[in-house]
Amino acid sequence: MSTGTTTIAFPVSSSTGSYIVVVGAGSAAAALRAADCVIADRYIAPLIEDATAGRPVIEVEATEDMKTLEACAAVIADMHRAGVRRDSTVVAVGGGVIQDVATFVTSTFMRGIAWRYVPTTLMSMADSCIGGKSSINVAGIKNLAGNIYPPESISVDPRFLPSLPRTAMLAGLAEAVKICFVKGRAEFDRYLELAAPVPTTEDAWADLISHTLEAKKWFVEIDEFDRSERQLLNFGHSFGHAFEAAVGFAVPHGLAVALGIVAACRHPAASRGPMTVTLDEYCAGLLRDVRSYYRGIDYNPDKFQVALSSDKKGTAQEIRLVLPSQQGSVEIVGLPRSKVTLVVAERAVREALEEVWS
Repeated sequence: MSTGTTTIAFPVSSSTGSYIVVVGAGSAAAALRAADCVIADRYIAPLIEDATAGRPVIEVEATEDMKTLEACAAVIADMHRAGVRRDSTVVAVGGGVIQDVATFVTSTFMRGIAWRYVPTTLMSMADSCIGGKSSINVAGIKNLAGNIYPPESISVDPRFLPSLPRTAMLAGLAEAVKICFVKGRAEFDRYLELAAPVPTTEDAWADLISHTLEAKKWFVEIDEFDRSERQLLNFGHSFGHAFEAAVGFAVPHGLAVALGIVAACRHPAASRGPMTVTLDEYCAGLLRDVRSYYRGIDYNPDKFQVALSSDKKGTAQEIRLVLPSQQGSVEIVGLPRSKVTLVVAERAVREALEEVWS
């Protein structure tokens, strides 16, 4: 990957004040210079040794097992042993799991300390890094607990991207295209221009990532606490989370969301306008690129239905799905809480799976 020269910076407003997002090669090293302590993905830690020399580094295994109250308590204890105080700044380096853990532990350590974030996966760079949400698993239930605690700054450095496996890159593209589709036609069309072909330079990645983040910024600023418009970004996630449960979490989250987007586009209650068809074809194409990854997976349709039935967006009377609308974006559709609703949704996922396997 060639050396990038593009640096893009913009603010994101929140109830606790604005924070700055910087997108550009070399931004990670600048962020790490401000660290009193670093929380890093164990896989990434060797890549930042020079920038973290002389600073305590808490290495974390970036797995779902870390997203528990017990594991977060261990990280808090490590922070205390590392000399972190109320006036310290923690810099978190890693993908979504590291972001969830860092958001949770910094918000609770001594009732809240400053932190900064250096995302290292495409999914965290283009999606989860802004918004300040954390989610951890409790009693075996995914993302049952969490809070909203934005970092002081976010440094998105495309130089981490060559270290990622292809599955992680495709997972990130699925989340990115989802955001732009939900925002509207102009953002979706621009995304397709920037993503086809997939970028090969740091500057091209900076353009694609910043475009996606600025699309998400609108949702974060207008609905910080996820009570209205921001819920539309759950597009593909009800199907995706239930699919993850149905395969024992054997598929990366972003690829499960990609499959969920295809399923949502093919649900009988979805509008099949031109934008929807294009999105369906794009995400199905991402999945076909890793089709061999899915062939050995044990998919349990009954577990899918159980997981969808307990989706947190639902009510006592309805299962709520985010589906493509006639207006060209998405809408929340309430469907009766019944066996038929679950079977129809599961059938849409199975059709999407057959598309991938074929």
